Amino acid sequence: IGGFDAFVTDVRLPDGSGLDLLRRLRADASTRDIPALVISAEAAEGRGEALDVVDWLQKPIDLDRLRTAVHRAVNGHADSRRIEVLHVEDDADVHAVVRDALQERCTIRHADSVRAGRAALQLSRPDVMILDLGLGDGNGVELLGDLHDGDEQPVPVIVFSAQPLEDKALAASVDAVLTKSKTTLDQLARTVRKLAADADSKRRR
Repeated sequence: IGGFDAFVTDVRLPDGSGLDLLRRLRADASTRDIPALVISAEAAEGRGEALDVVDWLQKPIDLDRLRTAVHRAVNGHADSRRIEVLHVEDDADVHAVVRDALQERCTIRHADSVRAGRAALQLSRPDVMILDLGLGDGNGVELLGDLHDGDEQPVPVIVFSAQPLEDKALAASVDAVLTKSKTTLDQLARTVRKLAADADSKRRR
């Protein structure tokens, strides 16, 4: 089931129980955190278990509620905190498009140069940094050294640039390398959410 953004199951399946399948997913480290929705003919069926589901939907299904529940599953629970993102990008139009794509779940700060990015990092550490390479006053990779100070958890970095990151050592030091011409905004948003969630999980350990 790896690769799916959410899991939706009926309680009663032809060959068993959807709750049994959900228990197996929760027991497996690779699928433990997948958002899940449960559909049941009886409102209270199985609700007593601590299976951490986004919603329980009773038949007949309210399609508007189903759509809302799926949206919450894919984009995070409605009450989760906003993700702080620093976007270092000197093209104002690119930044505006990225900001619009991420603003539902993220608070976006913008820096248009290496110098501005460094100043922004001194003010506060973001949850995720999106980094362009070709900036007016240098290369965005110059900021990587500012993210690994002391014992703090490193800030996840997404290189999002039209330029390829050909240095293999640098590519290995960041969390994702996305090419603007080959990456959809949905892919970028999913990467931001995943890296922020992974970093948050590490901080709680």
